[in-house]
Amino acid sequence: RLSISTYARQQAIQQAQRCSSAQTRERVLVSQAVAFTLGEYLQTQGTLTIEDGRSGQLKFVELLDLCDFKANDRSIEVRTIIQGGEPALYVPTMPLLVGVLSDLYVCAEVDAKLSEVTMQGFIERARLTEAELTPNGLFAKLPLEALTPFSQLLQQLAQANPVRDSVAQFDEWQKRAERIV
Repeated sequence: RLSISTYARQQAIQQAQRCSSAQTRERVLVSQAVAFTLGEYLQTQGTLTIEDGRSGQLKFVELLDLCDFKANDRSIEVRTIIQGGEPALYVPTMPLLVGVLSDLYVCAEVDAKLSEVTMQGFIERARLTEAELTPNGLFAKLPLEALTPFSQLLQQLAQANPVRDSVAQFDEWQKRAERIV
């Protein structure tokens, strides 16, 4: 469990205020507060380099529902569920379809007061193939028991970054995502 700091909430508020709809502002406020909290936690735990991700750009947040940042040159997507909802990792399918992928996906459960978050676990990109689609097809869903325990995230980030897809393929994905966005 991590406490959501005033700073994390303030940063999330600033980002949410830029969004065009009330629904998007609410989603961004909650998810970014959790992402900033996770980033703060990772920075205090070692020598990780934390950088902004694609969710720093409004078009990725509004159109693709991204909430990511980089830690040690790895893209970490934070997927937040509200306490009391169905506990699972939900990853939007649209970013997956256009090739906007993250290296790791973290599942976090936040309380209704936006004061505390419980990190449920994480999964590597390659394991997303184990996910089932929600009935409407908008999300890939993984049960919590399929996730790697959160306690192992620092070890995962300390390891050498696994070889990524070829640079040409990655560039093609980025171009396709930019066209769609």
